[in-house]
Amino acid sequence: MGQEDKVECTVCGGIFSIDHGGKSNINQHIKTNRHKLTSDAEKSQKVSDFFNTKSFNENQNNLSADEGVFAYYHICKHNHSIRSMDCTSQLVRKLFNKKFSYGKTKTA
Repeated sequence: MGQEDKVECTVCGGIFSIDHGGKSNINQHIKTNRHKLTSDAEKSQKVSDFFNTKSFNENQNNLSADEGVFAYYHICKHNHSIRSMDCTSQLVRKLFNKKFSYGKTKTA
């Protein structure tokens, strides 16, 4: 049996021979636990679907920059306490941007 008789499953990555059975070897592979488990996992939602993407649109980039600058000025430049960010962040959220969320944990 040579290399040309082996195939790799694109679903589970399993390598098996189709030397003697051809299509029946493929059908037999599809019935294996490894293939079934991988196939079921592909049908379910991935954990990464529940998180934000790594690429931001321009508004998200601007908001992140605003939060960083605000934290810098609030903490470093004016020497305020990290605790005060919770209160200040709520004020900014009410007055300017509803999505602004830079509390003491994020600031730290």
